[in-house]
Amino acid sequence: MPTRSCSFLTGWGESTTRGAPPQAAGSPRSALATVRVDSSRSRARAMTARHASSLTPKDNASGDTQPAASSIRSWSSSAQAETYAAAASNRLCPGAFRPAFASPRNELRNRVQALRTLPNMLTTFPCVVPWLVDHLLLLNVELEIRRQKGDNAVKRFERLAQIRRLDPEQDSWEIYRLTTAYEFPWDFTRALELALYRTYAVPGIGRLLAGTAELTDRTQKRYDDTSLLLDAVVEHGFDSEQGRTAIRRINQMHRSYDISNDDMRYVLSTFVVMPKRWIDAYGWRRLSRHEIVASAVHYRTLGRHMGIKDIPGSYEEFEACLDAYEEAHFGWDEQARRVSDATLDLMASWYPRPLAPLLRTSTLALLDEPLLRAFRYTPPGPVTRTLVRRAVRLRGRAVRLLPPRRAPHHARQNWEIKGYPNGYRLDELGTRPVPGVRGCPVRHLDPSAAD
Repeated sequence: MPTRSCSFLTGWGESTTRGAPPQAAGSPRSALATVRVDSSRSRARAMTARHASSLTPKDNASGDTQPAASSIRSWSSSAQAETYAAAASNRLCPGAFRPAFASPRNELRNRVQALRTLPNMLTTFPCVVPWLVDHLLLLNVELEIRRQKGDNAVKRFERLAQIRRLDPEQDSWEIYRLTTAYEFPWDFTRALELALYRTYAVPGIGRLLAGTAELTDRTQKRYDDTSLLLDAVVEHGFDSEQGRTAIRRINQMHRSYDISNDDMRYVLSTFVVMPKRWIDAYGWRRLSRHEIVASAVHYRTLGRHMGIKDIPGSYEEFEACLDAYEEAHFGWDEQARRVSDATLDLMASWYPRPLAPLLRTSTLALLDEPLLRAFRYTPPGPVTRTLVRRAVRLRGRAVRLLPPRRAPHHARQNWEIKGYPNGYRLDELGTRPVPGVRGCPVRHLDPSAAD
C-alpha cells in the first residue's frame, strides 16, 4: 500500500512513497490493500474528530483565527475529514510538516526513521521521540483546522504573492520592508548581527573599531545605534525625514575616520549577502528572486547616499565582491580579536548569566571556518555544530507552521535594544568624535561624500 513517510528535523518537507507493484483488479492482494486504505482513512477521521472536539473557540476580535467549536465539529464529518486526509498527503504549502496516516507497521517504520535522524544524544531518551512526533502531528492538525476554517485566516504565502506582484527595481524599498518586517524579522536581525561581526575579521576594520573603543567599552550602545539608524531607513524610506536624518548621522560618523572605499563597499556587501545565506540555511522558506533583487537595489541606493563608489550592480556581483575581499583580507589581528570577544560577550549578556558559556559556544558553532581561523577560535566539535544548526533549522520549520505576521516588527521593537528605555532621537544617535581622542578623527582626503 502506498504510504507517506515523514522525516524529522532534517527534510521535513521531503516525503517518500513506498509500495508493492500494482496488482490486478479483483486480486486478493488488491482487495486487502483497499481494506487497509479504508482503515487508514477511518483512523484519520477518528483522530481529526477527537482533536477537533477538544478545541475551544476564541474571540476572533483578538486576531486569532481559530473557528468556533460547532464549526470544527461539523468539519469533522466523514466527507470533510476524508478530504483533509487526502489533502494531508498533498499539502498546498510545499515543505510543511506532513502527518502520516498509515498502518501501525508503517507508523512504526516512520518513527524508527525519525529516531535515526535525531542527534545522537537523544537516543539516550528513546521514550521522548514518539511523544514529540505525536505532539507535532496534533499541532499540525490544529493549525490545518485554523487555516481552513478560521474566519480571518490568512494564507501563509499570501504576502510572498504580494511581493511577486511588485517590481523589484521600482518597488525595492517596499519589498525589502515587507521581507524584513513581516516575513523574516528575527532572521534578518541575526543575519545582520553576523554580517557586522564578520567585518571585524578584516584587520584594517577591526583595528579601527578597537581604536575608537566604541565596540569594546560601549558595546551595547554601539549595537543599539547601528541597528536603529539602519532600520530607520527600512521603516520610513530614503525620502522620509527619518530616513534622511539617519543617513546624515551615518555619514557624519564615517567621515571622521580614514575608511577606504574598498572597506565601505565590503561592509555594504555583507548586508546584501549574509541575510540571503542565513535565510536559505535557517529560514522558514528561501528568499524569492524578487526579494534578492530588491535587497541588492536597496543597499545599492544606500551606498549611493553614503558616497560609496563602484557599487556592485546585482546580488551576484555583491557576492563575488564579498568572497574575493574576504579571501584577500581575512587575517589575524589582536585588536580585532578584542572587538570580537566584546561582541560575543554582549550577545551572551542578553540572557541569564549561567547560560553565557553555552551561548558563546552556540554562536561559534554558527560561524564558518574562514571566520574562526581569522579570530583563532577553537572550532566547536562536529556534534555541537550539528546540534546547534539543526536547532536553528528546527525553529524555522516551526515558524512555517505559524500564521503570518499581521503587524510589522522593526529593530526598535527588538528586546536586545536596551540603551534607550525612554525613547531616542535619530539625530542624537551615534558618536561625535573629538580630534585626537581614541583614534579620531583622521579626515578623508576627499570629504565630498553625499548626505
